[in-house]
Amino acid sequence: MTATAAEHDPDFVNIAASRWMNHIDQDGAEPSAEVLRHRQGIFTRAKRAGLHHLEIFATDDQYEHLITTVNTAANPRARGCGTDDPNPDSGSSGQDGGAAADGGVPDPRTRPQKLLDGLIAACKAALAAGGMPATGGHRPQVMAVIDYQDLINDLDHTTDAGTGSYTFTGPVTAQNIRKLACDAEIMPVILSTEGRILDAGPGQRLFPPHLRKALIARDGGCAFPGCYMPAAWCEAHHIDYWSKNGATSTDNGAMLCSFHHHLVHKEKWRIHVENGAPWFIPPQYVDPYQKPLRNHYFDRRPHTHGHHQTRLPLPATG
Repeated sequence: MTATAAEHDPDFVNIAASRWMNHIDQDGAEPSAEVLRHRQGIFTRAKRAGLHHLEIFATDDQYEHLITTVNTAANPRARGCGTDDPNPDSGSSGQDGGAAADGGVPDPRTRPQKLLDGLIAACKAALAAGGMPATGGHRPQVMAVIDYQDLINDLDHTTDAGTGSYTFTGPVTAQNIRKLACDAEIMPVILSTEGRILDAGPGQRLFPPHLRKALIARDGGCAFPGCYMPAAWCEAHHIDYWSKNGATSTDNGAMLCSFHHHLVHKEKWRIHVENGAPWFIPPQYVDPYQKPLRNHYFDRRPHTHGHHQTRLPLPATG
């Protein structure tokens, strides 16, 4: 193995090591299909330090489907995402540390974090497509319940008072539900003080299919500078928050992947649509000059005004 490492690149060494391990495996012969069937599965463990813990034991073909899906969030073509670890099993927890391309913003996520985001994005896409088996006559969907006043509370509060509840997970902050509300179906329910249902209105999807298609045609994918996530795995974001009476329209919308959707909500990025293109103004701690940024990866159209390129003016600082 030392000689192999001295003469070949890391990818070749990984392959050679795997073959040697298979050759000298002390566990004996490959387990039968029946044994593998009994061992495989997703096992839920106790929640640790605020994080849910899952263990996955998968066969080769199951693993191939899984790793192909999660790798979409750590695609090597995404030059703005830094240098990816060539070994998907390494479990590296270090920062990618890559500089963003095309004037984008460096991605601070580690490879394991990107792989998790890829899996979650695939789950969201499957739920949105409506092709999964129905449960109780309805397609599977993430459901959250929150008091109306908690949902529309002032977003500038330093503390996020009020909580909602997920069906399976339980309590969740109002901030998380506000992000979901950007691209969700909202159903109002009026309860009495005793908790009895007095009225239940029809569900209304905030970004209906025709507006979502228009945003996809305009943005192509995640509009955040330096991101390469395709539109099918993105969410429609209200630039002026829906919970603060923001309009549901293409001028007030932008496609964002789940990671950057959360980032925009949490870290106070501002967005402005100029000549049909979303421009992102970073918070001052990211860029003291708050220079507006754009994602050029999906864009195939020149955005010009007369004979000069349009540039969004720098925001006033104070």
